[in-house]
Amino acid sequence: MNILKQNIFDKNISFTQKLYQEKINLINKNEEIFRTIVRKTLHPEWKIFRRITRKYITIAGVFTLNLTMYEYRDKTNKLIRFTYYHDDFFKEFIHSKYQYDIVKLSIMLYLENKNPPAFLMCIWPSKQMIQHFIKKYKIDKEIEQLNAFRINEIRKELQQEKHNNLFVEMDDLFIKIQDKKSNEKLRIREAILHTKNNNKLSNILCLFFTKKCNEKITENNDLNYVISNIKKQLNILNSSNKNLILNGDGASWMRQISKEIKASFSLDLFHIKHKINNTFGFSKFAPKEIKKHYKNWYSKYYKYRWKDLFDFAIQKGNNFNIFLEIMEQFQIESKKQNLPKNLKLLANTFFRYIIKNAEGIFNNDINFSSHTEHFVCHSFKSNVFKRYSIFSFKTVKIKVIYNNLLKGQATIFF
Repeated sequence: MNILKQNIFDKNISFTQKLYQEKINLINKNEEIFRTIVRKTLHPEWKIFRRITRKYITIAGVFTLNLTMYEYRDKTNKLIRFTYYHDDFFKEFIHSKYQYDIVKLSIMLYLENKNPPAFLMCIWPSKQMIQHFIKKYKIDKEIEQLNAFRINEIRKELQQEKHNNLFVEMDDLFIKIQDKKSNEKLRIREAILHTKNNNKLSNILCLFFTKKCNEKITENNDLNYVISNIKKQLNILNSSNKNLILNGDGASWMRQISKEIKASFSLDLFHIKHKINNTFGFSKFAPKEIKKHYKNWYSKYYKYRWKDLFDFAIQKGNNFNIFLEIMEQFQIESKKQNLPKNLKLLANTFFRYIIKNAEGIFNNDINFSSHTEHFVCHSFKSNVFKRYSIFSFKTVKIKVIYNNLLKGQATIFF
């Protein structure tokens, strides 16, 4: 079959359109029968005041429905005019000219930050209309109820003794939100509680602490507020009987939280790899100057490139003494290599970073893997990202909760 015979450039959905048209024709025919025959028998006092048409917008296109306005005088001789809906179909049509399927689909795509198919753009509801649908049908309330139910489900699961390890992934992220007068920068401090089942993430409870960047620090947004609320959540989960592991990038506030909640601190693997690549890397993601100096520079003593050596010491060997030996050898060889001052400074910064966080990197009882950046992206940022769009905080909150529910996660905003 020649596919061009199917007219793939035609934007009409012919079969679906035909079915809708048959339904519309039947409804219009019933209207005509009622107006010309049935009305005269059942309601002879009704006089035709005006015949009108209404648009009915569907996925298959826009159709025209026929309606009639009637008038009559009651017992007090008062003139009454009304539109008669002759089919139960109009119960849906009374509230909106959009078919429920389009209303539902438009809300779903709006919350998921997706655009409708191109052939539907000409009939698609505006953003303001979609927000009206969300308010009218109380979609935000429904989302909050489902989220509350999911929170209780996860809490009950995490309270069970079979979950020995409870992971806390922490990081800061920043987004712009739409405020009344201008756009504001918002800091979100995330704390993701979860377990692992055969190395798969499970029972994910997302805690997001929000603060406008230009807002003053108060008792409702400072670090103590974050710590106290994390402790409350952990107490609900009976965390005193569990092994707590906090993953993060090594910021001082993370280490403070780790001490307060009595958790083992583990440096996030993403940040370790990122630091190594940005200091000694030679892949396509490494900075050009660094790639130029380190791509063909092999250690004379170890016969390997420095990135591979530090990868081995930190990630595979997991031995602080080996790291220190390689670091000393690098400092010896870098003097003979005539390494630029800025690259020496970068290397020294990397060494201080690893030494400062040595306790959270080396000699952990369990070889933990971290998912901090995974949650930053997939549990928040991707839920509110749409090109050229900035949303209000209320919309951001609903979008994050809704999309996390689709992934089986629960969300709490503070």
